[in-house]
Amino acid sequence: MNLSKHNWLSICPKTRHFLYKFCFLIIYMLTLGIATDSRAQNSAVQDSQTQDLGLNRLFLNLDLGLSILGETGSREHFSRSFALGLRGGKRWEKWGVFAHFEPAYWRVAKPDGNEELKGAFNAGLGGELLSAQGLVRSSLSFGSSILTKGGELDQAGSKGIYFELRPAGLRWLIASDFIIGFDPIILTMMVPVLEGIPLIELEYRTVLIGEYVF
Repeated sequence: MNLSKHNWLSICPKTRHFLYKFCFLIIYMLTLGIATDSRAQNSAVQDSQTQDLGLNRLFLNLDLGLSILGETGSREHFSRSFALGLRGGKRWEKWGVFAHFEPAYWRVAKPDGNEELKGAFNAGLGGELLSAQGLVRSSLSFGSSILTKGGELDQAGSKGIYFELRPAGLRWLIASDFIIGFDPIILTMMVPVLEGIPLIELEYRTVLIGEYVF
């Protein structure tokens, strides 16, 4: 969202019900993951599944994220933003670290009723936690956001911050060393412009993931 068009204090009430749902989903999915992990510990095939799902191995992810819920004041669009991410890292047991890179684009409503497309390149470092023998993944990442496609008020090239929270995503082994994942909802915040009037983009994305483990 561009704060030149919306006052942050007036926007907060409009997004409060989305945040309530988001927090409820975090608690529910983490509880589900803990319960599933407790049952999975009694499985006789724990060691083989752990290896197959990429624990203690290098990994490379390709992500496709679409914003189903997004803040545009009174205007909300299905897939109003999208991002294609590349993530690589290393896991030790249930813990992992990674580097994340993604170009992201989103639509912004203009005063005349039209829209303009803005874009940023996000790069950051993060950590993840696997539970349920690797079937459930939670992660947090933080880094920099560079505006690649500006608008009337913002110039491309400005630098800011990037933050992403993935509370609980699901993973399935479909072939040797290849895993697909699904994050029902994640929270992404990009602030590629910090000076003057900050440009803040807050998104609730749904993400499809293809992962290869080495």
